[in-house]
Amino acid sequence: MHVDIARTGGAPVNPMESPMATDVEELTVTYVEDGIETVKELDKQVLTKGAWSTIIFRYQDKSKFNISSKDQAEKIIAALQSWIS
Repeated sequence: MHVDIARTGGAPVNPMESPMATDVEELTVTYVEDGIETVKELDKQVLTKGAWSTIIFRYQDKSKFNISSKDQAEKIIAALQSWIS
């Protein structure tokens, strides 16, 4: 499971797709390559809307780091909280 934060207003989330989404609800991190879904969107929350919207995605990606346990997730949360404190 991944959690990423994306900001709209710059380049498209997936530059291989066009045209660029005009509504934040249209944005996705789902990616299919050669008929195989390599990134699967599990959830999306729109944190802010506007010219520079902020969206947080929860997704699965086989080629990247995955949260493998509850303990690991709690450590990631602690690290993120320490960065914003």
